[in-house]
Amino acid sequence: MITDEEYSEYCYQSSVLPVTGQKEFTDILKESGIKSSRDMTKEQYGIFMRKYSHDDYSIHPEEIIFPEVKIPSIDVGALTFPQTERTSMIRLKGYDSDVEPNSIPIELRNLKRWTCWGYTATRRKDGSVKLGKPPFLPNGRFAANNTLSNLSTFDIVLGAYNGTTGASKVFAGIGYNFIESDFIWGIDVDHCLKVVNGEIVPSGLASRIISAFCGTYIEISPSGLGLRVFGKGRLPANSIEHAKILPGSPYYEKEFPHQGIEWYSGKSAKTLTVTGHALYISTTGLNSLPMPLRWLRYAFFLPSPAANPSEAGPYVRKEQPVNSNPASESKRDSDTLLSNEDVLRIAFNAKNGDKVRMFYNNTDGGDRSRGDFTLLALLAFYALDPKVGGGIQQLDSLFRSSSRMRPKWDERHYKGGVTYGNHLLGVISSKVTRTFKDNQR
Repeated sequence: MITDEEYSEYCYQSSVLPVTGQKEFTDILKESGIKSSRDMTKEQYGIFMRKYSHDDYSIHPEEIIFPEVKIPSIDVGALTFPQTERTSMIRLKGYDSDVEPNSIPIELRNLKRWTCWGYTATRRKDGSVKLGKPPFLPNGRFAANNTLSNLSTFDIVLGAYNGTTGASKVFAGIGYNFIESDFIWGIDVDHCLKVVNGEIVPSGLASRIISAFCGTYIEISPSGLGLRVFGKGRLPANSIEHAKILPGSPYYEKEFPHQGIEWYSGKSAKTLTVTGHALYISTTGLNSLPMPLRWLRYAFFLPSPAANPSEAGPYVRKEQPVNSNPASESKRDSDTLLSNEDVLRIAFNAKNGDKVRMFYNNTDGGDRSRGDFTLLALLAFYALDPKVGGGIQQLDSLFRSSSRMRPKWDERHYKGGVTYGNHLLGVISSKVTRTFKDNQR
């Protein structure tokens, strides 16, 4: 039997396979008398990964490095809406963001999946106004997205937007509606761009997404403050659809405090506005890009809370409270701290002690980088305890004492000269939310 982690990897990898590949492997399992993929053997799992996987599974998602890509210069004059109150049910003159139809991928334009969209204004209880962007039919009526009868061709919707067909009203723009059977996915990143002196300034997250997904189609949202990415294939299975980037997350940035990210492929009704203000257009059209999708799922879209500490996503992390009482900190003297020997003794005798021992002794037989991450997650439960743990230094010392220690730990693998070991320690420290003493209350 394969492990839960291996089954999760299988589900993801299978989800981005062409249908022919899925059927081929399913037939292999059936010939072996296996009715459910959950019951496949380790040998069959290995066959699947070697023959059908698109990713390099020797790389942990946190270690995936994408080449830096410079954002091309673009005229941003028409991209930012005037910051005045919008009260009309649909767009007022002067609030438009021109649509560039020729930049939109032909794969999207050829599908009958389009609606117009317009602004709606809803007044909150506190008196503030919340703006919505619901889809509209070309005749000006509200549309239920993902209902095929309400979707139009690209040319009809573009004509309505331009005022040449359909309603006499002026719409804010056009939008693409996802249908699961089309195998088209979209990513929506909000509040990740700024316009400074006529130049687009991306957040760190936006820069990484642009670098990761420049092999498909990327454009700027109607507000000029966000990104849209479109590709083909399936999104990884067992994923949530949206995430807020909270303080404490490795991707949180004070200069971009309201960033959020969503992805969709038609499992739920969703319309993404489309502008055609392209940053990157792949010469091969829309592409699946399984490795970037794997990173994105790990970073933001894992179900929360994750059962496996090594799989916990950072999107739910909040800032840890800072100890404002120096006197209480002074009580943390050497007599109250667990030594390395104490940590290992307690960990080896805990309920999951066999697992800790297996990863500590490097006898798990799995991927080495993933095993390093798992051991650190298990030992961080003790070493990063604010009352009795020795902190990052102790966690580093514990790893160095294990059979997993190898020269890679001190090698520089990341931007800015960050070593492999320090990178993993930083990731783990940002994810620990419960420690040893918490369990003894």
